[in-house]
Amino acid sequence: MAIRRKLAFLMRNICLCLLVSFFLFGCSTKLTSLPLTPALSPTSNPITLTGTIVQSTPASTPTTPYACKWPPTHIPNVKAIDLYWLPNGKGIVYQNQEDFVWLIYSLSTGTSEGYLPEIDYTKTPDNSLVGDHIDIFSSPNGKYLVFTQKTVEGYDIFLSREKQKNRVYIGEIKGGIDKYFWMDNGRKLLFSIDWQSPLGAPEGYVYLLDHLKENITVIIPHSPEFMDISIFGITPNEDYILFKSYTGNNLMLRLWNINNGSIIDTAILPPLTSKWLPDDDSFIAVGYLSNHLIPSVYLYDIQDKSIEVLASNDINMYPYVSNAVEISPDLKTIAYIDESFTVNILDCVGINP
Repeated sequence: MAIRRKLAFLMRNICLCLLVSFFLFGCSTKLTSLPLTPALSPTSNPITLTGTIVQSTPASTPTTPYACKWPPTHIPNVKAIDLYWLPNGKGIVYQNQEDFVWLIYSLSTGTSEGYLPEIDYTKTPDNSLVGDHIDIFSSPNGKYLVFTQKTVEGYDIFLSREKQKNRVYIGEIKGGIDKYFWMDNGRKLLFSIDWQSPLGAPEGYVYLLDHLKENITVIIPHSPEFMDISIFGITPNEDYILFKSYTGNNLMLRLWNINNGSIIDTAILPPLTSKWLPDDDSFIAVGYLSNHLIPSVYLYDIQDKSIEVLASNDINMYPYVSNAVEISPDLKTIAYIDESFTVNILDCVGINP
């Protein structure tokens, strides 16, 4: 019995020595080798950005120097909750946070003054034939007027031509119109259906209305392969629709060929805002890249799927403000509202000198 007790005592001492050695050396080494935050790299595992699972894709090496000059300037003593550019790109119209008054900031003088938008009442559509309606769309050339009226199961679509006192019934759609784009110099209207509305999009997500043929065609139908689709624009040559499906394995931005239904994949999420460059194959954008947690300024080429980061820093814009970031019409400046509601102005003249 005495020998057995001695053996037990010896074994306990050995175990205690091993435990002390492990904590003094093994644990210390392991703990100091761990990073404080997980490292993000283009080859890292998929990460979550604003609730969306994004597959990481390597971006091309940015040019040096960057096309956008950092740091941005800002409009002094201003807190804004909304902004947009003047059509000529020479001023930023913003809404003051305190009194909700609209002001215009001049890039040339660096000063702000009160702003009252000019309304051309000569271009106001004649809706005497419309009556009660849900949506009304006037073509850029003023020759066509498209409007919808509510039915039991959806919406009737009508077409009215300039200087004609009649309206043409085009057809019925299931679901309310979400976004729209004029095509073919105002002779066609492409529009999407709000699939999140109570009616949903049971028949199709995108339609094309031809004013000359007086018909409507489903471009992107509702199908098991393509569900919960939102569109983000069309290419300058009007051949492709930029879209994203919120159901399925591919959550990236894709291009749908309007003529034959073929699809081109991209390596990016739908951007927060974008504008096409004159070459029609690439666009400047502000959005979330797969290895960034806040928006970046980048150039994307749809042909070779290359990404070029245009600014040395990401844009810490406020995500819960309407029109928090906008690109100027001449592609030379980006205005954005940050988390302190300050209006920042980023000079990107290097993109389109």
